[in-house]
Amino acid sequence: MIPKPPSPRPPVRASADHAADPADPPPPYSDYPRTQRTRIRAPPQHAAPREPAGSLAYAVGGRALAEAIPHAGERERYAVTEDGDDANERTALLRLSSRHSGRRSSVSTTASSVVSRSSSTDDPPHTTRQRIAHYFRPLRHRLYYRALFHLLVLNFPIATVAWVYLFVGTLVGTTLLLTLPLGCLIWWLTLFGARALTRFELAVQSKFHRPLLTDIPPPRPIFYRISAPEAPAHPSDIEDNTPHEPSFLRNTYFMFLDPTSYQPLFYFIVIKASIALLLTPILIAVVPVSFVLILPAPAMLRLVRKIGLWQANVAVEGLT
Repeated sequence: MIPKPPSPRPPVRASADHAADPADPPPPYSDYPRTQRTRIRAPPQHAAPREPAGSLAYAVGGRALAEAIPHAGERERYAVTEDGDDANERTALLRLSSRHSGRRSSVSTTASSVVSRSSSTDDPPHTTRQRIAHYFRPLRHRLYYRALFHLLVLNFPIATVAWVYLFVGTLVGTTLLLTLPLGCLIWWLTLFGARALTRFELAVQSKFHRPLLTDIPPPRPIFYRISAPEAPAHPSDIEDNTPHEPSFLRNTYFMFLDPTSYQPLFYFIVIKASIALLLTPILIAVVPVSFVLILPAPAMLRLVRKIGLWQANVAVEGLT
């Protein structure tokens, strides 16, 4: 009787609750290769989240480049690999990371080139001849000479006449208020002249110094008060309907009660007189020397224009 060969022993595996003794020999390997779960991080398959509007990717390439950049929120997938494929897995992961780094570097390179190109177009280089022409540009423009003419020639006489008229009228009218009719007459002349000087001053400032920071409102009436239009009783009364107040006493009453009648007193007596008294001697001393030397003339004209715009805006704020 021929004995049967012994059957191969099944592989011994350690159970979860009974761990194998490390002193025992390792169990024999089976004919099938072992498999294990290995975590591989891959880019998400769904649409990338929206980048903020001010990000670099949107500034360079728009949404396409923003979606091409990998994001931190990646999902995990599991792949079953053999023991001998660990090197291949690491190689694939290295390729994936190098691909992502290549995308980042290409995006950064494109962004830097776009930024450098925009900076080069915004600030074009100026040659020496262009800089010299830009410096001497005020000598060829009438706008700078207009401001200089007003501050050097017209400003001081206007300020002097306005100061004398309003100061004397205010002082004499206030003193003679004891004799009521004469004091009221002088105050009437003072306020009437103040309202007329206000309209003249705003017209002069808007003529010689433009553009102003604030728009000048429509001029107020000097004496006649504009009344609200009334609906005519008959069609024949349309031509006789006038927008002005016909009563002299009512116009005088409204002129005395209008607060804008007293604003020119402070402006012409205090503000404009101080500006004219300070600027006129300096301009008389500096302007001829600047034109004789020629080189400081453009800088002087620019400074005069800035001073003229400043005092014109002060006039608009003080008289409106």
